[in-house]
Amino acid sequence: MPITGEFTWEENADTIQVRVPLKGTNRHVVDVFVSDLLVKVNYSPYLLVLDLARPVDDIASKAVFAHGELVLSLSKVRSAQSMCN
Repeated sequence: MPITGEFTWEENADTIQVRVPLKGTNRHVVDVFVSDLLVKVNYSPYLLVLDLARPVDDIASKAVFAHGELVLSLSKVRSAQSMCN
């Protein structure tokens, strides 16, 4: 059974940044999945699943491995109403 992975979360009006320490795991065995409302990071025996409250642009989002951690930069989807204000 997988163990929930650790992470930190920061956000502003445009982006969400999720940092996942990889605990010595080789980045080549890390599986990352991002859709509009779901983020999954699988690095055995850890599994991190984040169910997002608001949609992100999964195409514009980025994953970067640096200094023993995975950094996900998720671009928030702006609604038509908020773009008019």
